[in-house]
Amino acid sequence: MLEQVTPQRILVSIGIIAWNEAEVLPATLDALFRQTLFTELRRRGFDSEVVILANACTDDTVAVAERLLAGKPTCGRVIKLTERGKPNAWNEFVHGVADRAAEYLILMDADILLLSPRTLWNMYAALEMNAHASVATDQPIKSIALKLDPNWRERLSLGATRITQSAPGQMSGQLYCIRAAIARGFRLPRVNSGCDDGFVKLMVCTDRLTRPSDPTRIVLAPDATHVFEPYLTFADILRNETKVMIGVTVVRVLAEKGLPRLSASERADLAATMLERERGEPEWVDRLMAEHVREAKYFWRLLPGALTMRVRRLRKLSWANRMRSFPAAMAGTLLSALATWGAWRILKKRGVNFWPKSPRGNGFIYPLQ
Repeated sequence: MLEQVTPQRILVSIGIIAWNEAEVLPATLDALFRQTLFTELRRRGFDSEVVILANACTDDTVAVAERLLAGKPTCGRVIKLTERGKPNAWNEFVHGVADRAAEYLILMDADILLLSPRTLWNMYAALEMNAHASVATDQPIKSIALKLDPNWRERLSLGATRITQSAPGQMSGQLYCIRAAIARGFRLPRVNSGCDDGFVKLMVCTDRLTRPSDPTRIVLAPDATHVFEPYLTFADILRNETKVMIGVTVVRVLAEKGLPRLSASERADLAATMLERERGEPEWVDRLMAEHVREAKYFWRLLPGALTMRVRRLRKLSWANRMRSFPAAMAGTLLSALATWGAWRILKKRGVNFWPKSPRGNGFIYPLQ
């Protein structure tokens, strides 16, 4: 029988960002509270907290979350946010909501399902054992990968995953663990276009643009997995790819043009600098992107290398996987061209905020419980 130890302080704060997820939240939290992280921390005299950030929800997410958290042994609470946007929810959690004593922050989406019960503990442990690393990730698995006989469309999707995961330092914004001291050193730009994970990766790997990028600052934890439902219809895939294209372009422009203009003292406290910039000029990212679009002139110059990225990544795969993934690379190249054109038009007419919400997949993962 394990020795009972009175928790001393919160070491890990878990932030779950939810946008109209009342339907899937029960499955997500059921899998979350099966995680060994909670008991492992208590054995060592520490505690944890779970914070659900209801991101301008218009459904019953808040009521469902409060009901599901009631009576749980760990500290749990629901924060209702009126402003829509994942970056805003991230900033609220990191800089205002998470317990200030927490040394590690876990960010996760509300529509994923943790598979291995040791996922969160192994992500935490990966950072504990590697002082050089700042972020620990798990292995995202598309729900269709669990099917015995995926159809041709699903096989294309899985081929695209193999290509994406061939690059070093991969990070999924759906779930990761980050050192709190690192996260509190910057803020996400309040841009609702899928740039959150890319910006976190930029800040972590370059130590806030003070050194060359080092992808080893992001580590993959062993035996750590979550499953999610991918977009499968062409319209939904294209909308998501367009959102990603805008987000990646925003991160590139901030890295090459926006943040390098800051002085050394401004970069030293980037969180305060970005907050001051947002308050003084709320549309500063829109202004930078408008300048970039004018300078690029043509849509194919919006994000150099985007159209050939998937083909170049094929070289990192084995010959067998190259052949299996070649159709996905060709389809992805066409998709990138269409998404780049769409991103170009949106940036010219509407600015950087583009966050469509489409139903994903076919409801496959939730019956797995």
